[in-house]
Amino acid sequence: MAKFSIACSFLGLSLLSAFLPSLAVLAPEILASEEVFTKRNADGGHTCLLQQASTPLGRKSSAEKSSALSSSSPGALKSQEAALLKVPVLPEKGRCRTTLYFVGTEAFDDEPRSRRAVHQTASSSSSQVALLEDHPNSRPGGNAEELPLLPFYLWHAFVPNENAGIEESQLMKRMGIVAPLFALALGGVMLIFKYKMVGLFMIFFGAQTIMTLYIKNVLSACIVSQELGLSGFPAPFLVTGLQQIVSFCLLGSLMQASKCTSSAYQPRSLDSVSQMAAVACLALSFVGNIGLNNLSVSLLDISVNVAIRSTTPLWALMIDCAIVKSESHSLPEAAMVLLGTICSACVVFAKSQHTMQLGGADFSAVGVCVCLLSVMSSAMELVMIKQFATSLNFKLNSVDAVLYVAIPATIMLAPLVFFLPHNVPWHGHGIMTDWEVFQIVLKWNPMLLGLALFSGVLAAAYNCLLYSLVQSFSPYMAAISSNFNKVAFVAFSVMLGLELSGCMERLPQAPWNHMLAAMLGSATSFAYLGLLKRSCSEKLNAKFEPSRTCDGTVWLDLRGHGGYPTAAGHDVGGVSLGSAGTRPRTAPGGAATGSMTPLERESQISYGGGSPVLRKKLFDQNVAEWGSRYQKNKKQLDTISRECQNLRSEAAKQQQELDGKIEHFDQMEARFNNEVMPKFGDAKSREEAARQERHHLQVDLSENRKLKVQLSRDRKILCADFERKHSELGRGAETRDRLEAQLGSFTLQRQQ
Repeated sequence: MAKFSIACSFLGLSLLSAFLPSLAVLAPEILASEEVFTKRNADGGHTCLLQQASTPLGRKSSAEKSSALSSSSPGALKSQEAALLKVPVLPEKGRCRTTLYFVGTEAFDDEPRSRRAVHQTASSSSSQVALLEDHPNSRPGGNAEELPLLPFYLWHAFVPNENAGIEESQLMKRMGIVAPLFALALGGVMLIFKYKMVGLFMIFFGAQTIMTLYIKNVLSACIVSQELGLSGFPAPFLVTGLQQIVSFCLLGSLMQASKCTSSAYQPRSLDSVSQMAAVACLALSFVGNIGLNNLSVSLLDISVNVAIRSTTPLWALMIDCAIVKSESHSLPEAAMVLLGTICSACVVFAKSQHTMQLGGADFSAVGVCVCLLSVMSSAMELVMIKQFATSLNFKLNSVDAVLYVAIPATIMLAPLVFFLPHNVPWHGHGIMTDWEVFQIVLKWNPMLLGLALFSGVLAAAYNCLLYSLVQSFSPYMAAISSNFNKVAFVAFSVMLGLELSGCMERLPQAPWNHMLAAMLGSATSFAYLGLLKRSCSEKLNAKFEPSRTCDGTVWLDLRGHGGYPTAAGHDVGGVSLGSAGTRPRTAPGGAATGSMTPLERESQISYGGGSPVLRKKLFDQNVAEWGSRYQKNKKQLDTISRECQNLRSEAAKQQQELDGKIEHFDQMEARFNNEVMPKFGDAKSREEAARQERHHLQVDLSENRKLKVQLSRDRKILCADFERKHSELGRGAETRDRLEAQLGSFTLQRQQ
């Protein structure tokens, strides 16, 4: 499992090591960190303005900048105090190689007046503004063309310079670029030779340095539009979401590819709602950490950003003590963490004073607040990863953690991408959302999306390394290692020219003298904190301290570690490792052992000195051999202990599942007894009553049927009687009619 995660991380970082040289040669137009505007002078020369929108002068139009700079007289330029810094320009077809001279803090009488540049620094986060008056002889034809410039550090790392005056500076820049790649290679070699701790720290150093360089000086310095003066990709939440999507697709593809091999990888499943909620909380912390850090990187200098983020151990300590209620932290440890935090705050204060003097403090205040929020999220993320393996009994490896965090993190970032406006370092744009920035980048330079997607590969490798480091050691170890990496990266940023506050050939002036002193204090405090952690670990692991008596016997005093209990219940504290001879000897402070039984010789108690000491005679052997065997057995015991711990965690997981099933069964049984059985009794009583009522109805029905038969018989009799009487009445009526007719006829006859 660990080999798979380390392999994935090393693969992504190896891709970057192959990508950087090609990036320096094949993509100079995309990676240009300054924008060049040219116009023709009245005398046929050229005026080139190099700028970025974050400088005070960059807020004006191009014509105003050019007129303002060209109005500077040679005498005014001489009065500026600076040193010369030569930047070679990439030669193109039909051009000769030219050199820009950036003026720092000294006059430049020895430089030709046909090439002259004025360097101004508005804030440590802004780039240089320079004016170059170049004679037409320097470029054949004298056409006004744009000068494509590579990033200063990237070009000097791979292209030899013709100027011999800055060979030492060139060597420092090459070393600054090669050092992270060398750390990656050395870390891989250490892992091969089973030096896991050193190897992981070296790879983590290289990964963090490369990741910061890529985000700050590749992705944040690419040209979007030279016509509009736009550079960089200031959409931190969108970039973070793209990184998570790429990480999910990359790891998913690797897992599917592993199924074609004999060692197929299957991620651990989330079995309960609490585990899903824990992963969602981890994703929320990750979103706050990475997204806000990307935003702060675009708003702050590298030095200020890494200084604030070096306070992660303090926040982790506070969260661990306040929320987790951990009591394993000592007072010196907390003091060192507080001292390191104060030094980091001094770095921020020194840099902010310098920025306020030059009128660029608004952006820095927002960046500092955003960076503090990202630090709090980072500390919460580390503490949560630690809690996965302790309180929740739910330990995700680095690959599974990155895989499961990707989807919820992307979902959480989606509203921020579309609806959260923020300041962008683009001239004339002000506040924009990430989606609006994405539309502008897609319209003017779609190739920038390729660089953003490639950062997802680096993010997947970096996150896998970070989680592996936290789970292999501890969150504090990872945070301390990250702090040392950041302090080293500040040195690299100074060497590479990413922080151009002064001349490299001189001692640093304010604010760099204050910043470097505070950074040194931060590094010292956190180094001492690491030593405290190491000493605590050694005290916990040191169970035996051998000592030799006057007769050559080696004893292990265990009284400080609890000793061994005797049959009488006493704690005895010493174990003899034997001497050069096998003859009986006298214990320190005890009696002779020559007349003891074998059992007494094997285990005897001496009460010299007021406390019982167990003396166990071992076979004669060399102490060095015994020590080597002890180390071997200790390693085997540690391996067995880890296996037992894994078995305990698996047993705890199964016990947790069993407890859940038992609880569910108890709930079902209680529901059966309290709800189902009463309803069943009521239904049964109603059914019995219905049966009795049915029986009564059946009896009534039978009686009614008998009554019906009787009534039918009576009806037939009555109907027959009625018919007979009706017929008799009919005959009587006919007789009456006949008699009345006869009576009528007789009456007529009589009247006649």
